[in-house]
Amino acid sequence: MNESRFKCAAVKAIKKELPGVWVYHPSDRWNSGVPDLLVLWEGQFAAIELKVGRNKATRLQEVVMGRIRVAGGIAAVCRDLTEVRAVLETLKRRIVNEK
Repeated sequence: MNESRFKCAAVKAIKKELPGVWVYHPSDRWNSGVPDLLVLWEGQFAAIELKVGRNKATRLQEVVMGRIRVAGGIAAVCRDLTEVRAVLETLKRRIVNEK
């Protein structure tokens, strides 16, 4: 599966798992380092960088994801839908813990 198809499958899975979710996939080539998917659900934020094959997150992507974590968000590199769903479960747990 190429990254474009992976992105479509991930967005579909996110929308199915999290009713009412806001998910954005930036395609701004001028802002390097921004993760592939930005997810906001019930006040919680997650950023997901999608990678296929042997591709790795760039140093800049790692820095951006570190800043997201410091600001209280979830940030992860995902290589398959199982890893995407794990991020969604983390998001769900945060919401349950807030209540």
